[in-house]
Amino acid sequence: MRRATVVFAVAAALVLAGVTQRPQAAALGMTQVTINCTDGTSVTVVADADMLTGLVSAVQGMVDYPAGLNCTLIQVPLLTWFGHVTVAANPNTLIVAGGRWLAPCSVIGVGFGTSLPAGTVASRGSRPMSAMLLPAPLASGSTPCDDDPNGCIWVNIGANVHYNGQNVLEGSINETIPENQSCPNIVDSNTGQPIPLGPSHFDSKPTPTGCLFVSGKVTATTAATALTTTYVTHVFGFTFVNIAGLSENPSSPVHSQFVDVGNPSTFTDKFRDALNAPPLPPNSDCEGRTSITTGNVLLQHGNINVYGAS
Repeated sequence: MRRATVVFAVAAALVLAGVTQRPQAAALGMTQVTINCTDGTSVTVVADADMLTGLVSAVQGMVDYPAGLNCTLIQVPLLTWFGHVTVAANPNTLIVAGGRWLAPCSVIGVGFGTSLPAGTVASRGSRPMSAMLLPAPLASGSTPCDDDPNGCIWVNIGANVHYNGQNVLEGSINETIPENQSCPNIVDSNTGQPIPLGPSHFDSKPTPTGCLFVSGKVTATTAATALTTTYVTHVFGFTFVNIAGLSENPSSPVHSQFVDVGNPSTFTDKFRDALNAPPLPPNSDCEGRTSITTGNVLLQHGNINVYGAS
């Protein structure tokens, strides 16, 4: 009986120690996630189950809809109640997104009339492998293209922007427009034929200067919005060179907006993550911390993750 009493006392002491060490107890059920990306950056965060699901969906979106950026997740479950558990703090601001969206042709052509000069330079730089991948067919009645008389084109996106341990902004935002796509309102002025808009591609980074601003937090009734400014490091193809006007030298700024409403399990046809990025006209100013809700388009596949509300 004495032995049993001692064992119980020790067990009770351990339980009390676990309860009083709240920082360690808070780690229970969380996962330490290291995000390693092909742009040469790495960041470690602590994620709950919902955040982890979102990150996995975004990384899978980069694989399914290539834009020249890939990331891997290294997961370490934090299941310890006792002892010393050191966990990394989440970054101030963080965007991880991957998937594809539909750019409406009527919006792409805004400011360019119904035709572009013949003989316009079609591309700069080398053609990336990701730009050679064919998109899925746009079946009539199955996409929001039906809302635009000129249809739309697929755009793949990969985004990874965050602050590192030295409070320096790093990462990249890349986009690819797969080949075999065109818009009836963007034509060669000599032949009257639609100009191929893909393949087109650009890489961009937040250096030498850049901006990342996050507002709001994802809840059942609110969304998180991120504004970014990155700068082109490589560009290829008619759409991004001639319509969006992106250039490597000097590096063109890329103004993007990302809206996170939750994870794919909550999405419907009209309720899902959204964004604004080239080749659409920009609708945000990261430095001025202003955004416009009009002009955002829905992410059709993949996921957008925005964390670190200001």
